[in-house]
Amino acid sequence: MASEEIEQWPAMRGRTLRALVRGVLVKGPLIGIGISVVLIAVTALMMHEFGGDTLDFGWFQVPGKPGAPVFPVHTHFFTFVPWAVIVGSTFFLLLGVGMWVTLETEFRRHEKSAARDGES
Repeated sequence: MASEEIEQWPAMRGRTLRALVRGVLVKGPLIGIGISVVLIAVTALMMHEFGGDTLDFGWFQVPGKPGAPVFPVHTHFFTFVPWAVIVGSTFFLLLGVGMWVTLETEFRRHEKSAARDGES
C-alpha cells in the first residue's frame, strides 16, 4: 500500500469493520445457500439422468425409471445448507481477519519508520 493510504487507516477502521461484519453476516450465508443450491441441483440432475431416480421436491416429484429409488432433494438441501452457511461465513471471517491484521501490521510498521525518521 502507498504511504498515504496507510496513514488513512485509523479513519477507515470503522468502515472496514462494518464491511467485515456485513461480509460475515450477509455474504457468508448467501454464498452458503448459493453453493448448496448448485451442489444439490447438480447431484439431483446426475441422480436423475444417470441413475434414473425419482426426484422428490416435497411439493412435487419428477418421475424417474419405474422401480428406481427416490432422491429427496429438499431433505438433502436442508441438511446441507447449515454446513454451507457456516463454511461461507467462516471463509469471510478468516478473509476479513487476515485483511485487518495485514492493515494493522502495515500501519504500525509505517508509524515506527516515521518515528525513526523523525528522530534522525
